[in-house]
Amino acid sequence: MDKGDLTYDFQDLTVCFDDGVDYRINKNGSLEVQYHWQYSQIRILLPEAINLDECIGLTLKMNGNDKYIDVCFYREEILTNPSCFENFGRWGVHIDGQQNYYCLPPEAGIIYGIGIVVGAEESDYSGYKFTIDSVTFHMTSGNKTSIPKSIAPDVTEDMTLLNTY
Repeated sequence: MDKGDLTYDFQDLTVCFDDGVDYRINKNGSLEVQYHWQYSQIRILLPEAINLDECIGLTLKMNGNDKYIDVCFYREEILTNPSCFENFGRWGVHIDGQQNYYCLPPEAGIIYGIGIVVGAEESDYSGYKFTIDSVTFHMTSGNKTSIPKSIAPDVTEDMTLLNTY
């Protein structure tokens, strides 16, 4: 793990919404998830807000087979409305049997949660079963770039925050 990595297993994360999946969090902190149809998803709250301005990538440490999944990013609304359909970025990830799946971040901004979604249309979803060991955000300067939820400001579009001390 690099100095700038923020790595979480599922003992650190909270599942806040699921639709069309069966899942289990194991004692070792991994998440087993079985998807059942197109757009099946699981949404996860992060233990702290992540500033994607300082994120150079995301790695899902997981097993899988030759399938596609999407990783979605959620802003503050997920804290009060976990079933919201507003995500502001989506990566497509090809799961090809490797152990780590690395993605580049979408547009910048502060996120509070991620979703792992099956976007592919298939006749059979039995192959969409994965074990995810951890989620790692690769940051440019360590943990300084994350903003704890307890002190994260309410931000609206076109708002300027000033440091007045």
